[in-house]
Amino acid sequence: MRSSRAERGVLAALAAAGVALGVSAAAQVGPPIRLGPPATQPAPLPKPPSAPQSPAPSPGPAEPEAAKPPEPQPPTAVEAAPAPQPAPTEPAPTPATASITPEQPRLDLPRTLSGIEVTPVGAIDPDSVGVLGPHDGGFGPDLWQGTERALVERLLPSLAGANGSPTMRALARRLLLTQGAAPTGPGTASGLLALRVERLIALGDIAGALDLVRAAPQRIADDNVLRGELESLFYSGDVSGACARIRAQQRDATPYLQRASTFCIAQDGDMARAAMVAGLLREQASDAGDPFFALIDALGGGGAPPVIDARDPTGLQLAMLHAAHAAPPAAAAGSPNGAVLRAMAFLAEAPVEVRLAAAERAYVSGVVTDDELIELYNAVGFPAERIKAPFAAAESEWGPSTRALLIRTAATQANPAARAETLQRALALAAKKGGRDALLRIGGIVVRDLDQGTVPRGFVPDAVRMLFAAGANDTAAVWMQRVQVDPSARDAAMALWPLAEIAGAPTAAWDSDAYANWLGAARKTAPDTADSRAALLVSLCSALGTTIPNTDWAAAMATDSVPRPAPGPVVLRLLSQAAAEKRVGETVLLALVAVGEGGPANAHPFALARAISALSAIGLDREARALALEAALTAGL
Repeated sequence: MRSSRAERGVLAALAAAGVALGVSAAAQVGPPIRLGPPATQPAPLPKPPSAPQSPAPSPGPAEPEAAKPPEPQPPTAVEAAPAPQPAPTEPAPTPATASITPEQPRLDLPRTLSGIEVTPVGAIDPDSVGVLGPHDGGFGPDLWQGTERALVERLLPSLAGANGSPTMRALARRLLLTQGAAPTGPGTASGLLALRVERLIALGDIAGALDLVRAAPQRIADDNVLRGELESLFYSGDVSGACARIRAQQRDATPYLQRASTFCIAQDGDMARAAMVAGLLREQASDAGDPFFALIDALGGGGAPPVIDARDPTGLQLAMLHAAHAAPPAAAAGSPNGAVLRAMAFLAEAPVEVRLAAAERAYVSGVVTDDELIELYNAVGFPAERIKAPFAAAESEWGPSTRALLIRTAATQANPAARAETLQRALALAAKKGGRDALLRIGGIVVRDLDQGTVPRGFVPDAVRMLFAAGANDTAAVWMQRVQVDPSARDAAMALWPLAEIAGAPTAAWDSDAYANWLGAARKTAPDTADSRAALLVSLCSALGTTIPNTDWAAAMATDSVPRPAPGPVVLRLLSQAAAEKRVGETVLLALVAVGEGGPANAHPFALARAISALSAIGLDREARALALEAALTAGL
């Protein structure tokens, strides 16, 4: 394709500036800026004791821990950083967090972060490359056998990003990272590799996206793959790495590459040349209001940084905002893009509440780990009056920082009964005001080292839900078993009966009397949602293989007061067929699409049930049960 004269002028200017594109890390930014109170405060409290059980990323791990590719190290901000390295043999020491006064409650957890181990593959078909084999979490080399390429191309863009389901995210990551023969048949000219990289970014798996790109054949001529690689580097804060990749290119520059190159010139300190290239780009631009131009001006001291009102800012935009010392868009804390949420959580220029809101949203989706959220929670300083009366503060100004205060207060209470009361009150507040899912999961970290005999019986149902949400399934099962054999804990046993059925299905026999008692109690305590929760319960248990009498199905026939998107009949029909024919990749992909972007919290019970039964049909029973538990917990079962 021939370039216009203006385009050739831009390319010539970029080529002339090529020597300036390799930006050193030292030239990018200073040391990471920590979130928290001034460093003049004394050292933090020691961590509370915790059980040796390691936290799991979902109510039931979607894969064996040994097989799951670990999460990448957290970025400290959108700033220059070295390229991802292989995981060290020993856990890296916990970075120092901002100091807090001795009176500040603190929550601690050993760090368990490492990088992804890449499986070497041959440079044959870029759409077939991957970093996971059958023995390290992959779905096998034949995962797409019998699947039409056109169907995969159409469905991959529909994979959800950060939707509140660690189980769905884990399944999607394994699907996208598996090394295996690409699906056959006619398709579009663009390859599947770029789509896989783009969805990994949406999942917040930056290390996986970069590893997938690097496993592809050398010098692959795909502009979309290159953009995905550069965006991954920008989101992770590796500006110098992104600029080095740009300098190495020998291809026609796309509009994105032209802008990224201009930013690299500015980062190298040659603002005159950057302003010249930006001027040429501005003449070509169809949208003169593109914030890129105002950001370049701001980097050169030519004006204040623009206010970007975007829910999904690009990695390049966040890198430029950081370089200009400008606040990122607050709306991005609600982004469905995991990479955006992760970057926002660690971006120094974002306000504390925005960072914590992004971190909590990423946390419930499995993008941010227990370690990382705890570090962010611990770094927030509070005035003495809030520490003395945390619930008064929470009632007046409910938000992520007050949730951090309540969790840290509970973690430092030596009296188990007091800790239980704090957690129970916090969870009740979250159910009314928001943030319940994050509090439920992080609360399990605080609960798991408590002795059940030392807490009030009324706290046991909430404790079990927290333990399941934190992935401490074995501990949760022990707590439930003790309740079931204790005649004095009948109310707690009834409240936990739905979770006991889901956790034990299909080995647990369905008890129609217990179901009737539970539903009757639910209609008294929560009449608006009792029947919708009953419909979800029977749907989930049936999908897991439990036989449920028709009379119990009929008991949940009242109008569902919670609106749900109707499942797509075509997707559900294709899902059933793929599962019956054991087409693994297609089944996983269709199951994820059937549940939808809203995750199990917003999916129709029928779509959830079909997805769960399909996963079980191809041997993913553990993942199916984990998805059912997530749905039950988000619904308050």
